[in-house]
Amino acid sequence: GTLNVTHLGGFTPTGGQQFQIMTYASRTGDFGTKSLPAGYATLPGTGTYTLLFGGVGTNIWTGTTGAWETAGNWSLGHAPTATEDVLIPDVGSPGANQTITVSTAGQLARSITNAEILSLPSGSLTFTNASTSTGSVLISGGTLTANGSLAASTLSMSSGVLNGTGAVSITAAGSNWTGGTMSGSGTTTVNSG
Repeated sequence: GTLNVTHLGGFTPTGGQQFQIMTYASRTGDFGTKSLPAGYATLPGTGTYTLLFGGVGTNIWTGTTGAWETAGNWSLGHAPTATEDVLIPDVGSPGANQTITVSTAGQLARSITNAEILSLPSGSLTFTNASTSTGSVLISGGTLTANGSLAASTLSMSSGVLNGTGAVSITAAGSNWTGGTMSGSGTTTVNSG
């Protein structure tokens, strides 16, 4: 079938808004044709179909567990670039339970808003603007370069590198640092709890 989305009455969404447009007991496949205004992506879930609005210049994660580098996992049809904001919504079951894995060097984003598990077992990811993670950030061999601020609920580091010029703030219990290197002119603050 065909999905046509239009804005009525001058409606303008804001970045990060989600619109659940269908609920169902089960589904097979997806719409064959999608006509969406700029900045939207679709997220066909197990029991709901959601429209995500990230804004123009936003590349939205549309997969579940998978590789950051895989073009088909992104709303713009390619891995994010240095000029794109990244939105990784809560996909699949509620809560951070899907893993987005960065395993190739040279991955980029202007900013990152993450609600899942962002894992760097190898490869590298650099962002330049203020970013947030209500999910988890796991560094286990890769390099995360935070050249913008990062407010993360949990950050676990067992090996690899966390560096950059941005201030990193860990806000919730459950974070740990058992190995790896923190470097650069940025600061890392772990709130008590």
